[in-house]
Amino acid sequence: MRTFKCRAFVKHFGCVADVWSIDFVRGEVEIYLVERDEIRKYRFDEYEVELLLTTGEFDVNGKEIYAGDIVRGKYGKNGIVKNYEIRWLIGHFAAVDRNITGDEHYYPIGLLEGEVIGNIYETPELLEGAE
Repeated sequence: MRTFKCRAFVKHFGCVADVWSIDFVRGEVEIYLVERDEIRKYRFDEYEVELLLTTGEFDVNGKEIYAGDIVRGKYGKNGIVKNYEIRWLIGHFAAVDRNITGDEHYYPIGLLEGEVIGNIYETPELLEGAE
């Protein structure tokens, strides 16, 4: 059985946190803030938190990959190592490669071999100047 898992970006703290529970009736999410060692409830809407779904894939170190993560890796044995943003796009997850001109290329997440090095919320500079 596959488990529904997600994390949340807490906008006013500017951090990504683990989701403990979701109440769809009330539209609330209960999250654990590691830095503050506390559990808080937030509304999951565009003003308080953004939910980040798991891709169901893992990096080379066994760490679960979520939407919004930045993965440093490559495609295939001869691939060039780059930083990829993980996004949910029209029914599937994709690794996004943005070159210096701003063009974006999309690749299936299951073919990416790499390591989660950050996320677009806490470490967006890892994508700046990407080739």
